[in-house]
Amino acid sequence: GDRAPGGALVSRASSRGIDVAGVELKRASKLEYQEAVALFNKKAKKGVAALQKIGRLGREPAEIAAFLRSAPGLDKGVVGDYLGERDDLNVAVMHAYAESMDFAGLALDEAIRAFLAGFRLPGEAQKIDRLMEKFAELYCRQNPGAYKSADTAYVLSFSVIMLNTDLNNPAITPKITLPEYVASCHSPPSILNSTLSTLPI
Repeated sequence: GDRAPGGALVSRASSRGIDVAGVELKRASKLEYQEAVALFNKKAKKGVAALQKIGRLGREPAEIAAFLRSAPGLDKGVVGDYLGERDDLNVAVMHAYAESMDFAGLALDEAIRAFLAGFRLPGEAQKIDRLMEKFAELYCRQNPGAYKSADTAYVLSFSVIMLNTDLNNPAITPKITLPEYVASCHSPPSILNSTLSTLPI
């Protein structure tokens, strides 16, 4: 009978020891994760590798895409650069990222805003081209009949982005006029009407 209290004490102490170890492990794991995210924000590919090494990120493109869409603390500019890279894995991740989005029933400019909500477009034209080509293909697939082809949606999407840059960059003067914008699109006015009605031009 004398052993019971002692045994209970040992049991409680042992259980406390496990709790402390668990807390320390969680703290170390959280620190590792934060360091990997910080590394991602400097060098995306190294950050992805670090996150995979500590078991916080899968290797499938869809898993990486989901992480880029939902993880807090990621630099949007770095995410955009990563998605725009031409390596096979990056392209697969970008496609998975886009395919996880639903643009059905959205006007083109609304869909562009939704697409760009989680990242900033890279400065390199080829990267923008890859991203917007996929966007236009997906938009047309989800909105059949909205445009004659994905090429039309792509040209118009690209022009909307350039227009947005023109309107919001204080360094660009004078601002583009409506006739100038319509002429630059090389598209029939009927195609532009619905988009133009939503833009501050």
